[in-house]
Amino acid sequence: MIPKRYRVKITSSGYIYIIITIVLSVGAVNTGNNLLYLMTSLMLALMFLSGLSSLANLFFLDFSIIPSQEVFAEIPARFNLTMTRRRGISFFLSCETRFGSVQLPIIKGTIETPLWLKLPKRGKASIESFRIHSGFPLGFFRRYKAYSGSLEVMVYPRPIPRVFPTLTDRSRGGEKSSPFHGELGDEIKGLRDYRQADPLKWVDWKATARKGDMVVRDFYSLEGDTLVIDVSKRQSGWERRLSEACYLILEGYRRKLSIALILPDREIEPGRGEKHKKRLLEALSLA
Repeated sequence: MIPKRYRVKITSSGYIYIIITIVLSVGAVNTGNNLLYLMTSLMLALMFLSGLSSLANLFFLDFSIIPSQEVFAEIPARFNLTMTRRRGISFFLSCETRFGSVQLPIIKGTIETPLWLKLPKRGKASIESFRIHSGFPLGFFRRYKAYSGSLEVMVYPRPIPRVFPTLTDRSRGGEKSSPFHGELGDEIKGLRDYRQADPLKWVDWKATARKGDMVVRDFYSLEGDTLVIDVSKRQSGWERRLSEACYLILEGYRRKLSIALILPDREIEPGRGEKHKKRLLEALSLA
């Protein structure tokens, strides 16, 4: 990003300081008191040095922002901020956008710090208003350095939990797949009571000993299961439906399921993996 302009804002303590300086200067002129002249001169010199130091604090700065892989609406997301001071040292800087800010006590060389931003809506978002400001050293004035340019990020819908649905296998014409347990799974869902059809190799003997009744391990069945998320009809509560669909995608990915998505204007075939999950989430963001 390119520096655009500098601005100065007087703080409340700065106004008090200026008023005191004016009162002393008026008193010095009216009375001819040398001590008042001297105090006025010192206060004016201190005000000048404070403004000069605040301006110098913003020189020789470069920065870059790298967004996190997943940004969800209304949920603070971590961005990586890299700040470089090419010469000297900067003190007590604040880096801010309209979506969040971070305080930097000291910058010497290059530092990396998290910048937490909360974006309000799904879809493509542009972070444009980025600025750095400093009240160093006395806090009488805040000098801002605004930057032009923008950072484009894709914001996914905010996930809203809902009951996980029954899975269907589209490769078998939509018939029901095996339930959420079976020895084909490689991830344990939890423990449950023993049923007559369960093989003995599923028995968790330690849990059985503690409970006194037969307890078996419950697995996710991962082979042949496809989660079909259908949000093909726009209706009331559309944003909530997209948020629930986002939750189902994340949960289905965690369970290593094949996931398909049906939207009003497109249909995404079942698939697995990180790239497929990203494709689904981007489709929801732009729906």
